[in-house]
Amino acid sequence: MCVTAWADETTSPPQVAPSLLASDFEGDLTPWRADPLPRMGSQPLTLFTQPDGNRCLRADSVSDFRAYSVKLSDLADDTVDIADWPLLSWRWQVSAALTGADATKKAGDDYAARLYLVFSNSRWNPLAVRTLVYIWDNKLPVGTMVPSTWALKRGRMVVLRSGDLDAGRWVT
Repeated sequence: MCVTAWADETTSPPQVAPSLLASDFEGDLTPWRADPLPRMGSQPLTLFTQPDGNRCLRADSVSDFRAYSVKLSDLADDTVDIADWPLLSWRWQVSAALTGADATKKAGDDYAARLYLVFSNSRWNPLAVRTLVYIWDNKLPVGTMVPSTWALKRGRMVVLRSGDLDAGRWVT
């Protein structure tokens, strides 16, 4: 999966708030960091330049997973209020959807790509979080929302891409 921010300069919407850019991947991987999770594989996150010059994050995974994060508070001078940043944009690309995945079962919780948004509303309890996960599923229809199989009451997953129709292409 590759995550990049973009802006369309052909339109000028009224009162557009400034962007909070996680990374344009032209420099190093700052502020991205690996999250140490149980059973996580050892393949590193790398910067990759495609033949067309597009630079992106590359995370390869076979029979394991990768977790990398950027804290919005690391990108701003102060606490980030998501009401001030209501839009999120990224591009992603997968080589193929995972055929054995099943978003409705814990044993099938596997995707070609996913993007987690983690919301914490407690400085004293780091486990008091809610998640919204955008997934590239293998069979559920685009737009389907299902409870997270790992955080039933605190997480939701939304299918943004499904199957191999867009595999191998950058999708925003």
